[in-house]
Order: sequence, then C-alpha cells, then structure tokens
Amino acid sequence: MTSRNRLARLRVGSDRALRRFTQLPRLPLNRTMQEVSAYYHVAPPHLRLSESVGAGTVLVVEDDDSVRRAVQRLLNASGVPTATYASAEALLAVGPAEGDVCVVTDLKLPGMSGLELLAALRRRRCVCPLILITAYYSASVREEAEHRGVAASLAKPLHRAAFLAAIRAAIEPPKQA
Repeated sequence: MTSRNRLARLRVGSDRALRRFTQLPRLPLNRTMQEVSAYYHVAPPHLRLSESVGAGTVLVVEDDDSVRRAVQRLLNASGVPTATYASAEALLAVGPAEGDVCVVTDLKLPGMSGLELLAALRRRRCVCPLILITAYYSASVREEAEHRGVAASLAKPLHRAAFLAAIRAAIEPPKQA
C-alpha cells in the first residue's frame, strides 16, 4: 500500500491524518502543520466564525473562479454558509435574502464594480455590511471605500486571519461599554 493510499484511509482533517501527511517520505517538500491545515481547509478554533454568523449566509461576488472558490472554501471551513456569484448583476438578479449577513466583493468586476454594487444594495435598503477585496489596493481606494461606507477593504492576496477578522468585525454588533 502506498503512503498516499494510507493517507486516503485516514479521516481528512484529523490530527492523525495531518501528522501522517507531514511524515510521508515520498513527498517532495517537508510540509509544516500550518500548510497541511491550509491544504485540508481546517480552520483553527480561534478562526471559526459559526458563532458570530449564526445561520446567516455570506455572499461572495468575485469574477475570478479560483479566488471565488478559495474564499468559499475558507468560509465554509470556518463554519460559514456562503453563496457565490460571478458578477454584481448576478447577485442583484437574485437579490439579497433576509438571512444574509455580509457581502464580500471584488472592486473590479465585469460590468458593475464593487462600489457600484454597494450603492445598488443601499438603494434596495439592504443594510448588510460590505467587505471590499482588490488587487488594486491603494490609499485612494481605501479612502473612497471608507467614504462610501464599506465595512473593510482588503488587498489581495488575502491573509486568512485578517479576512476572517474583518468579517467578524463587520457582522458582530458593537460591544457596549
């Protein structure tokens, strides 16, 4: 039995599987536990968002298929249900639902931009916080996003902990002193 077959028999995401994965002699690189956790999309307990989100859904609007799938896998591994859309128009055609808690959108989309999507959602009286992600991050983009009422703006590539912290901060009610 090959080492890959032995790994396949282990429960994906278990500590035993992660240890075994790092000890496989035929792998070209020695993997760290963090890399293995990222590979299996296992979120550490401090990065879980399921308690914050409740039963709500995070809407992801991203035209790049690979980024959209990666964000969806990250959120699902963190215990968050997601709905994904390839464009702002696709989201607006369906319309945000009652249980949606947050919108994560790219700045530059085909057709309507992420900031134009925010304006359209506000016209529809949707008060979901919006998190803007972009590969074209600059001070002017950040200032424009803050001016328009974006909950957070993040540069791509996304840092997992910062991304999840931005979602948590956007959806949790402010703590009373």
